[in-house]
Amino acid sequence: MSLTKLPGRHRLAVLPGLAPSRSASLAGNDITTTLATLDDESSNKQLVPIPSYPNSKHNVRQLPAWNGTTSLRSRESDESIGGHIQNVVTRITMLEEGNKAILEEVYRLQSNARAADYSRKEVQKEEKKVQRELMETMRSSNDVISQLTSRLRRAEEKLHHERENLQNITSHSKKLEQALFNSQKETDSQRETQTSQMTDLRHR
Repeated sequence: MSLTKLPGRHRLAVLPGLAPSRSASLAGNDITTTLATLDDESSNKQLVPIPSYPNSKHNVRQLPAWNGTTSLRSRESDESIGGHIQNVVTRITMLEEGNKAILEEVYRLQSNARAADYSRKEVQKEEKKVQRELMETMRSSNDVISQLTSRLRRAEEKLHHERENLQNITSHSKKLEQALFNSQKETDSQRETQTSQMTDLRHR
């Protein structure tokens, strides 16, 4: 296909495979080409008017491919495009469903992660509380043990002193008993002596 510029804002496209033509109709107006050289080279070409759009970027590259028929877009092409569009729509739907499932899974995982993190923090808080209570209990127990140990030590010292005192008292008692025994013995001896002397005096 080739393009031919005409005076004004009109262009003509030469399409192969169509009956030869010197003119084309655009919006009810006949346009006659001035290219006489197309007579020999365009025996099997057809002039097709292409409208010009001012201030537009439309160009030949945006024209749909011609399939060799009198229509630029055949029914088969429409059906193919429709099927392609349907496939694209189906794929988009599947992608949306997949993305939705992924988002739901991500939300579920985030919820589970938040719940697990909350549970972990609660467990850590409870563990710290138990540790603090245990430390306080151990500290109190250590204080009680220290007090009991101090009391026991004082009791043992007191018992030791009492034993020493008892031993001293026992020893002193034994000494007193021995002295009393000796004194009694001496008294008895003196009494016997006095009795003997008195007896001797009586016999005289």
